[in-house]
Amino acid sequence: MTIKLRTRGNSIRLRLMQEEVKTLEQTAHVQDSVSFPEGERFVYELRITDRFEAVLESTSLSISIPEPDAFRWIQTDEVQLENTFDLPNGDVLALLIEKDYKCLVDCLNENESDTFPNKSKEVC
Repeated sequence: MTIKLRTRGNSIRLRLMQEEVKTLEQTAHVQDSVSFPEGERFVYELRITDRFEAVLESTSLSISIPEPDAFRWIQTDEVQLENTFDLPNGDVLALLIEKDYKCLVDCLNENESDTFPNKSKEVC
């Protein structure tokens, strides 16, 4: 799996390629990880459950999306799912789950063989 995890401030974005979306549909779960030189791993996952949820534990991030929303997103041309969570300190955590579309320019020399076809005129 090559789920893209991107963060910026209080926002988390996961981008899934076609095979990952299929796996999510079939198993209700996809995950990926980042390994560190000390032997530690940070694991992040997306699950289909009964509600939106984001849980951070010491070396893992688990994001859950409700089944009806997940299958609507998977089975249609819908590009993204989003939700926000009010935080105890008054801030908001924004969560965005997207289908990974082919870039119109080769910015990072990434392998895009399993991305969704880009019908847009916009660049990444």
